[in-house]
This record gives sequence, C-alpha cells and structure tokens, in this order.
Amino acid sequence: MKVSKLLVLVRHAHRDTTLKVLDNGLSEKGHSQARDLLLAFEKDFQVFLKTHSTQSLHEQIDLLSSPKKRCTETIEPIASLTQIPLRISPWLDEQGPDEYHGDYLARMTQFENYWRTQAPRLTIACSHGDWLPAFCEKVVGRSIHFEKGAWRGIFLAEDALTNPVQLSAYPLQKFFP
Repeated sequence: MKVSKLLVLVRHAHRDTTLKVLDNGLSEKGHSQARDLLLAFEKDFQVFLKTHSTQSLHEQIDLLSSPKKRCTETIEPIASLTQIPLRISPWLDEQGPDEYHGDYLARMTQFENYWRTQAPRLTIACSHGDWLPAFCEKVVGRSIHFEKGAWRGIFLAEDALTNPVQLSAYPLQKFFP
C-alpha cells in the first residue's frame, strides 16, 4: 500500500501544575518527554531530513499546535530542528467549558477536512487528552488513549483516501524514505 499522507498526533507532554494557571507550560518531566519526542522524530526521519532541503521540508511538513502553551512547548523542539514554523490552530484546542459539544466536533471536522484536502504529505499536530481520542473515534472509528507526550499516526493510502488507517507503532521512515 502506498501512503499518500501521514498525520502524527501528539498529546502534549506533562504540564507544570505548581502554579494553578489555566495555560501553564511544561514541567521538568514534560520537557524530558518533549526531548524524547524530538529524539524519536530525528530517528524515524533521519534519512528524510538529510536528503531534503529546508525549502523542501517546508513544502512537505506542516507543524500545528493547540494554542495552549503546554502544546506549543511540546512540539517546538521539532519546529526548531526542521526550521519549519509552528502554526497555532484553534481546531486543536481542548473543549472549552462553555463550548457546545457540536461546536467542538465541528472544529475537529474542519481539521480533518484540512488534513485530507490541503495538508502536505506529513502533518504533525499537538493537542489534548480530550481532543485526541475523540478525533480518532471520528476518523478511524475507535477512541485511542494517549499518554502525555505520546504520539500515534494515521495514514491515508492513495487507494483509500476516504478510509484512514490508524497505526499504533510505526517506523516513520517506512513511509518517508
């Protein structure tokens, strides 16, 4: 099966809870988890990164994050490594306390439509523990639990653009030699 697109979903790393603020950043554990994510990315994409120019990477990779600081801090190391700008997307934000569930699901649909029709070959998106399982349920038909700092991939095969397949463990270089 030839892969058309890959979506790597990342749950933000462990957040700092010493200050009781709504939009706090990562704890020390979270920074360690973000470094682990970077190492996994470097390992899985080493050939891809070495054989493509920065401009080529910009055309083939999209980095998106929820507006929350814990999400941007989780994925920022990948943005620094690739020199690809991190784009903030309200589509990926957790459900707000006053947000209607229908509006929350509509944001997921907007993100899914973007990924299917406009996103480049690889999209890496960082979001939250409520958003990620709900999005997976919507797209692949089952809820998938994400530990903090964990990631999963969903790919579209060229012959099955309407039926994405979820991967639980994968060497990413298999899809991006």
